Amino acid sequence: MDCRVTIQATYDYQIVTLDFAWIYLFNRNCDDYIQVYDTDGSIMRKFCGNGEPFDMYSTGNSADIHLVTDDFYVDRGFSLVFTAFHYDSDIACNDTYEFKCLGNDRCIDDSLVCDDKNNCNNASDEDDCSKTRVLLILILIFVCMGIIVGVVYSVYYSYSQKKEHQAHAGNRVSPVTVTTQEDYNLPYGGRHDIAMTNYPPPPPPYSLT
Repeated sequence: MDCRVTIQATYDYQIVTLDFAWIYLFNRNCDDYIQVYDTDGSIMRKFCGNGEPFDMYSTGNSADIHLVTDDFYVDRGFSLVFTAFHYDSDIACNDTYEFKCLGNDRCIDDSLVCDDKNNCNNASDEDDCSKTRVLLILILIFVCMGIIVGVVYSVYYSYSQKKEHQAHAGNRVSPVTVTTQEDYNLPYGGRHDIAMTNYPPPPPPYSLT
């Protein structure tokens, strides 16, 4: 496999940092290797075999990663975190969408803060994330509790309304229907059924003495 990837930052970010967390490449005459090119096309570093974490910086806003490997043996490959940034001394950090790293004057995008990656190169973008995570967990717990309480109350309210309706229905007096048969002088004779509905008399009026 021969793969080449270009990392291109936007115009307002001047430098790209490449942080290799780990590299595991089969080292047989360096047939498998990674080669990193700077913005101007010059080779920054060539690496093969297994290596400890290291980082490097481009001189501009782009860098190329070139991976070459054969099919003789497949290893784990590599893990890379790249970050575009500029220095606050060159262009002031924009508080609206940027985070200023503590101690090295770098400005990175806000979306890179608390993403479990060391984008500032000194982990200052991950320093206060434990408090933030605890706060988010507490908010999530309260939201879940609110949903559970709402569901329980809704079920209880529906049940109580149903019981109240059944109680009113049990106390209601049903009308009594009596069917009688009477003779009528009909043109062709015969009998006619009459249905009479007798309702119970209303309760006596209450008087205040």
